[in-house]
Amino acid sequence: PNINPTQPIEPTQDQTESTEPTQEPIESIEPTKEPIICPEKPSGAVDLSNNPSSIGDYKTIYGCDLIINKRLYASKSRLMLYYCTFKSIGSIESTNKGGAIYLVLSSNSNIPKEVYEIEQCTFEECKSPNGGATYIENTQITYNIQITNSKFKNNEATTQGGAIYIKHAWMNIEECEFINNKCKQGGDIYFIYGATKTGTNVNFTFHECLFKHE
Repeated sequence: PNINPTQPIEPTQDQTESTEPTQEPIESIEPTKEPIICPEKPSGAVDLSNNPSSIGDYKTIYGCDLIINKRLYASKSRLMLYYCTFKSIGSIESTNKGGAIYLVLSSNSNIPKEVYEIEQCTFEECKSPNGGATYIENTQITYNIQITNSKFKNNEATTQGGAIYIKHAWMNIEECEFINNKCKQGGDIYFIYGATKTGTNVNFTFHECLFKHE
C-alpha cells in the first residue's frame, strides 16, 4: 500500500491497550503455634486446674497452661508451674507478701527437695508491698528454685521487689524479661542472702535476662 510519510501511523486499538498482569489474591498466613507440651504431673500433686479451695503444707503444686486469677499461697510446698499466666492479682494496700505467689520454705524434712520450677509463665500487673509478683523466702540452702523463660511486666511493690522479692541462697533466673516493674527498692528484683549459714554450694545466678523500663 501507499504510505504518506507526512502522516503518522495511528496504532490499532489492540496496540494501545496495555495488558496488566493478573494478580492472585494475597492470603495472610498465620504463624503456626507450637503446641504446649506439659511436663508430667507427679503422683499425688495438687493440680491447680482443679481450682483447689486450699492447699495444705508439704505438697507439690502443679499447674500447666492455666490463667490463674488468685494468689497462690505455697508455704512449705514445691512449685511446678509451666505456661501459666498471673494477671492483676493483689494490691499494694494489702498486708500480703507476694501479689501472685507466696513461697516460704524452712528446714522441715517433710518439704519436697526436688527442683522448684517456674517456666514460661507471665506475671502482669500484680501488686504487693513486698514482691509485686512473687515473694520467695528460705533460710536453707537445700532447695533449688529455677525461674526460666518467664515475663514480669508492670508489677508493683511499695517496699521491696517490684517483680520479685528473694530471700534465698540457691536460685537461678534464666532468659526472663522484666519490663516496667517498679518499687522504691529493687524496681525489678530485691535480693537478700537468706541462709542462716554459708556453704560452698551457695548459688544465685542470672543468665540472659532482659531488663527494660519505658
